[in-house]
Amino acid sequence: MLGRTNRTPTGIIGSAQSFVHDGLDFDRPSLGAQLADIVSACDGRVQIDFPGNKSGPRSARSTVPLRNLKDKVLFVILPDNEPLIVGQVYDWVPVEETERDNRDVSIKGRRVRIESESEIVLISGSTKIHLDARGKVVTSADQVVSRARSTNKIQGGSVQIN
Repeated sequence: MLGRTNRTPTGIIGSAQSFVHDGLDFDRPSLGAQLADIVSACDGRVQIDFPGNKSGPRSARSTVPLRNLKDKVLFVILPDNEPLIVGQVYDWVPVEETERDNRDVSIKGRRVRIESESEIVLISGSTKIHLDARGKVVTSADQVVSRARSTNKIQGGSVQIN
């Protein structure tokens, strides 16, 4: 089988040759990497199968976390003849928008916690809320409205109005 190549839209991934090791007969990529299907994953070990593999699914190690079990993986054969997964090929790739200023972001949950070691600043137009680690909160705005269904308390060591 020497000379058979796997062609992809971007060119040649590698060529395969028939290879026998420890009684297992499979086509081994001799140049570069090859695509495989994930057959199973259990206890951190993955079984893969690939075209030309005559011995059935093979155990493989991985250099990357696998996002799912349905997309193909890209692997190479190590000198000890063990497959090593070096990537996963996805049906689609999320692309980041280049203009981030026009995105809406929403966080929703039973409880949302935002922490910072030094400060948190929230800004919308000319309105600003600044919280610092010393315990100081500064609100800057054209108008500040405080409403309560029950008692609206203002408490502090001293309270200054105007």
